[in-house]
Amino acid sequence: MSGIIYLAFVALMPLATARLAPQRAIWLAYFVGLMFLPPLPYGEVASDATFDWRVIGNALPAGGAAGSALVAAFAALLVAAVRDGREIVRWRPGLIDLPMALFCLWPVAQERLLGTPSAPSGGAAAAWLALVWGVPWILGRVYLTRPEGRSIFVVMFVAAALVLVPFAYLETILDWRVHEALLGPHPFAHDGAARYLGNRPLLLFENGNQYGLYICMAALFAMVGALDQPRHARQPWIIVAAAVLGISALASQSVGAIVLTGAAGLAILLARRFGRARWFLAACGAVAVLLLAGYSTGQVPVRQIAEETGIAGPAKALFELTGRRSLAWRANQNDKTADLLAEHLPLGSGQWDWFAPAQTRPWGLWSLLAGQYGLVPLAALAMAVLPGWLSRRRSDPRRPARAARGEFTLRLFRFGTLAVIIDAALNSFIFYPLSAIMAGCAPLAMWPPGKGGDANDEDPGIHVGTSNAEAAAGNEQENSWKLSGTGSQ
Repeated sequence: MSGIIYLAFVALMPLATARLAPQRAIWLAYFVGLMFLPPLPYGEVASDATFDWRVIGNALPAGGAAGSALVAAFAALLVAAVRDGREIVRWRPGLIDLPMALFCLWPVAQERLLGTPSAPSGGAAAAWLALVWGVPWILGRVYLTRPEGRSIFVVMFVAAALVLVPFAYLETILDWRVHEALLGPHPFAHDGAARYLGNRPLLLFENGNQYGLYICMAALFAMVGALDQPRHARQPWIIVAAAVLGISALASQSVGAIVLTGAAGLAILLARRFGRARWFLAACGAVAVLLLAGYSTGQVPVRQIAEETGIAGPAKALFELTGRRSLAWRANQNDKTADLLAEHLPLGSGQWDWFAPAQTRPWGLWSLLAGQYGLVPLAALAMAVLPGWLSRRRSDPRRPARAARGEFTLRLFRFGTLAVIIDAALNSFIFYPLSAIMAGCAPLAMWPPGKGGDANDEDPGIHVGTSNAEAAAGNEQENSWKLSGTGSQ
């Protein structure tokens, strides 16, 4: 059943988006695929299953059939080729793209270095990563390095998320699941479903935590999107969307996602003041990244440290009081697989189920990635993220208003990336537009010379050419917030 839905989606999406402008069509195909397609063809699942630790989601190749993230990326690429093929062909990769290329191709090199067959094979795994991670990165490099492109991305994501809201409230109030009604039992239908009030929605996501992250990110995108508009042209719908999605984010009762996106939103508002403490914040960030890497690779024994320092007891009491024991539970899963993980560093095991001997798995994506592929792809992802944080964008003094509007979405992409990376240390069910927004932060645009446009709008010393379609979009920054309309942009 899922396979038929995937094929129909890919075949029909170019036709369904034919009346939309190219960029809108591309991102709508991507977001609809991520949010409304069956997550994976799970097959037989016990209806009373709490969770299945063998299911790791779509972010890493696990030898199974195609899932929604892969199909969504392929559909978006197909729409881009059909509707805006010239722009895709005109794009030229640069040095900034090498880390993502290394990340996607590493399974092929790893299989040769290990000298043993991988599961899945190196070629199949590289193709999977290229579609799930590489294609959104390329689309982000082509379309999200400019303010108007980021605005369109925000609009389409927010619009798609709004469609989820009525179904999410039904699942919150009723003991009912969309996935079970349409496709049968879901392996994570009951994982953390009971919340303070009602149930946490699942819809057609891989896990309730993933739904919580998506709806919280949608609320953040809508709120920042409203700030990014000039007051005289602020579209009422984006303000309403920010309110609706903000309430829905709280209603998801996904505490981790709410805290992370709330912190990101606060950081976006205070970003201008950070310049005075740039080096202090950089040092804090470096320490946080090292701790995160140590936790994800099993080099920081959280449970042991908590017991030896005496904070285990108070922390456990706090979790019991709030009814949220998941953080301690996840740290415990990491501890159970730490020895296995240590055996496979630094090159990785090449096996997606390397954790099977422990009869459980680490719950964080980065731990799963380290066990399957080692430290090289983790380092490659870090190299892909860092330039977007270290670069300083130079705005065109001829268009200060346009630069000011684009500044909020750039901050949104940067702090949104950080929030998702932290969340992925605790969940394998990731926010898949991550690689696209990482690419949107990247400092180099590497476009071939073109006519017109603002050559140094985004980055000093980088010549950014614009196609006729982009030129039209550049003159319609305010119109990018409208949900309807055709034409090129």
